Amino acid sequence: MLAVAALSFSCSAPEPKAKAPAAPVDAWAALPKSPEWLHATASFTGDRKAECAFIETWIAGEAECQATTCEHARDLSRDWLSRCDKLAPDSVSKVKDALAKYEARAGEKETPCAAQLRPIFGGACGKDETCEAAAQRWVTRCASTVASPLNVQILVRFVQRRVSDHDVELDTRSCSVLRDEVANGVTCTDRFKCEDAIAQLDMYSARCDEEGERPPLSFALASAVMHAAADRKMEPIFARPDDDASSAMKAKLPPTTADGAAVVASVCGTRVADLDGYFAARKECEPGGDIVFARAFKVQGSFEVRVGHVPQSDDVSFIARYPALLMPGERERIDRDRGAAFDTELEEAAKLSADPKLAPGGLVSLLALFRDHGAEIFRSEAKRAAIQARDASFVNAFKFLGKAKSKAKGPAAELGQIAARARTFAFSDIDPDGAPQFGAFSWAALHDTSALLPQSHAAYLKELKGFFLRTARDLPADDIDSDYARAFGVIAEECQQNGERARTDERALLECAFGQRTCDAPQVDALTKSSEKARSQAEQGFLAATFFMTTSGPKAAEFYRKVMSTAQCSLPAW
Repeated sequence: MLAVAALSFSCSAPEPKAKAPAAPVDAWAALPKSPEWLHATASFTGDRKAECAFIETWIAGEAECQATTCEHARDLSRDWLSRCDKLAPDSVSKVKDALAKYEARAGEKETPCAAQLRPIFGGACGKDETCEAAAQRWVTRCASTVASPLNVQILVRFVQRRVSDHDVELDTRSCSVLRDEVANGVTCTDRFKCEDAIAQLDMYSARCDEEGERPPLSFALASAVMHAAADRKMEPIFARPDDDASSAMKAKLPPTTADGAAVVASVCGTRVADLDGYFAARKECEPGGDIVFARAFKVQGSFEVRVGHVPQSDDVSFIARYPALLMPGERERIDRDRGAAFDTELEEAAKLSADPKLAPGGLVSLLALFRDHGAEIFRSEAKRAAIQARDASFVNAFKFLGKAKSKAKGPAAELGQIAARARTFAFSDIDPDGAPQFGAFSWAALHDTSALLPQSHAAYLKELKGFFLRTARDLPADDIDSDYARAFGVIAEECQQNGERARTDERALLECAFGQRTCDAPQVDALTKSSEKARSQAEQGFLAATFFMTTSGPKAAEFYRKVMSTAQCSLPAW
């Protein structure tokens, strides 16, 4: 019995163990996390308090968001308040203020940038199945506008889920920043740097230009310059007029021609950054060397930009052949460069004229000065002032001139015209040797010597008193003479025709240089000779027409000026 009892006791059931208390519920983990929170903390590591502080920086970063793009900032702020009010009590009021602001803005009218973002999140990116290019384009054009880093982060995560072969990073530089960087690339100095500059320009165009829209003119010129400097062939670019956003690019362009239509790409292989560099490179460039320009041609309300190659020649010939490629101040530079020769010739003429025995030689030298530098003197107040400063030195030469002209012979009508011109224009009707010749004219004959050299002119008039008395009855009438008017019309018309032919030949030479037409060497040579002849004849036409007016009274002169204006017979541009 005891054994049984013992056995029974030893086999009795064990007493039950007490249950462990249940773990407390984790309120933080139980709260649902918004997509915005997940996007913002995708790469975060740290404790919960640090996480709240981290999200707070994202909320603050959305401070400038606009309209519907504030929805993400709104939702993130709400999430923070539900999670972090106990962990960061000092920031609650600040986040509540931000939430109120974001809620108000999120209800505003949707912006164009927000509207452009929705199709991307919908995967509507055309052939770009990853939407990476579309996302990058949106970030470049809109990220700075909507001012929402959170939208950019969400976009990165969205694209990353569609891309498997690389990590997605979206460049947050704006179009204005890229535009400035492209502008800085225009001055690239070697082929490799210019290749990089072209890549930068292509990036800007892909991200910032409207699809199918032509680039602004300055950007097209910059592209042409970069391609030329990189020795890359470039097809013509059709461009639209510049806008306000083009100012930075326009300011960075290489030296630009006076008409604003062309910029210098290189001079005999040398890149130039300013006008001084351009003129210096021209001087070092051998005749026949290659000067490369990018030029805009007007076509149907827009521009066609092309690269052209123009052969180097001496300065005077170059601007005479290609007036459209004249640089600002270039003519004045040439005149200054010729200033030393002008000063030498002027001093020689003054020295000879000051000696009564050498006065005839002084007159011939002075006439040669006007013949060689006539257009410069006509344009340059400084050169006229230099001549005027030596007025007293030319008294003897002008006395000789007056005596010579007083002995002029010919029909009464011709002598009357000589007398009419002689009163104001001492060099009229004088051949290069200083002898009187009816109708002889040059640049010298166009100058009013009574104003240019008053002292010398007064001495000259004294010698002509008898001649003026002798021809008083034969002076031409002040009224417009029909025969004279017809003759003047012929001169003005020839001036116009030759000027137009010179301009036509220049356009043809430009078209050859810029590839608008195919020209072989003989064709270019023929156009060059034709252009030079037309320019010479047009200049002579202008001189003849202006000389014609020196005989006319005020009424007739005004009529002739109008005829010249209508015929576009003006001071040559070359």
